[in-house]
Amino acid sequence: MKDGKTNPKITDLIILIFFFLFFQFLTINILNLILSLFQLSHTYKAILYSLLIPPITLILVLYLGFKRNNISFRNLFFKSKIPIKRFLPLVILSLALNILLSESNNILQSFYPLSVEIVDISNALFSTNTPLIIILSSLSILITSILEELLFRGIILRKLLKNYSIGSGVLLSSLCATLLSFNPQYILSIFTLNLLLGWLYVRSKSLKSCIIANIFYNSWTLISLYLIPYKINGYNTPLTQTAKFQPLWFNLLGVILLALGAFLLKKSLDNTTR
Repeated sequence: MKDGKTNPKITDLIILIFFFLFFQFLTINILNLILSLFQLSHTYKAILYSLLIPPITLILVLYLGFKRNNISFRNLFFKSKIPIKRFLPLVILSLALNILLSESNNILQSFYPLSVEIVDISNALFSTNTPLIIILSSLSILITSILEELLFRGIILRKLLKNYSIGSGVLLSSLCATLLSFNPQYILSIFTLNLLLGWLYVRSKSLKSCIIANIFYNSWTLISLYLIPYKINGYNTPLTQTAKFQPLWFNLLGVILLALGAFLLKKSLDNTTR
């Protein structure tokens, strides 16, 4: 650990977690009051909750984080750069991780089955192909991915790196992101993804690289469920409480894409540092 009085300390993270949960509770109750004015089915309300609660909660927490740490959105976002050539490796890597971490979720599910509520909401969300739901899903992914990176990499990890070693900072920020995840039953994939995004932030010194990677990773899920007609068992088929596993060829494709994406990303990062 480095000497100094730079925030955040562990107590600051605990305070952040408290406010995050408070804002989440507040958002749920306000949305509940608003949606009660409309005659919507329970399933449709659950879909709207899953799409609206994450971005609204993150906006409130980010506002507090900006004020508490005296950080402006302009300095945090617009000073970050990303070379055009880095987009291709990030697209390939995000698809590889989406495939492999999907299988890790299947393995975890074989030990800890998904709750009936998560299965019902997820299947209802991705079987409702109305333009409104597709647009809301796309906007939710875009906005939430940006907000997550601003909070977990832009504020939390950036501050932790001033007080802790790189390894400790990345680990703590990843644990924080996992703890505050909106999908606790996907804890393994969420933690792994945040570790890799933390490494990418440290290695590239580019918040926009993390934002693009996060957006692509989540977008592949949307694309596979809404746009790809071919169904792959355990990947873009309806969820069940019983785990389904992806075919071997599909997992091998993920491994090949991971190796290719890692090679291209390393090449891009090495060229940037020269």
